[in-house]
Amino acid sequence: MVIIISETIRKLPSEVREKYLAKKIRQRTALGWKEVHEEFSKQPFCHNRRQLVHIIMCLECSHCRWEGLCYPCFNQGIEHKLFYTPPIENITLVKICSDTFDWHSAYNNWQEFMKELKKLLLFF
Repeated sequence: MVIIISETIRKLPSEVREKYLAKKIRQRTALGWKEVHEEFSKQPFCHNRRQLVHIIMCLECSHCRWEGLCYPCFNQGIEHKLFYTPPIENITLVKICSDTFDWHSAYNNWQEFMKELKKLLLFF
């Protein structure tokens, strides 16, 4: 639908097209689209999904391994940090690390399990 409309606009005579575009620009300015766009640009954006996403933030430790990860991708087992992580005071799309799952204890338990497993394997 969008492609058809943009093709139709391109096919308009140049005078009509310029008037149409000028009218649209005035409407966007009146509605405050620039401010809306600036606010959206401060939010975390996943380039894999091509959309705004929740970002994982940790308030418990200073060097959390999940800090800054894309939450929807992480939920599907894909770990990647977002290209741009805005300051936390500007973000509305936040998932707090401990609110989503007790990642720290699960990770620490896994580390303990791996240490025990290595000890057992070295023992034999």
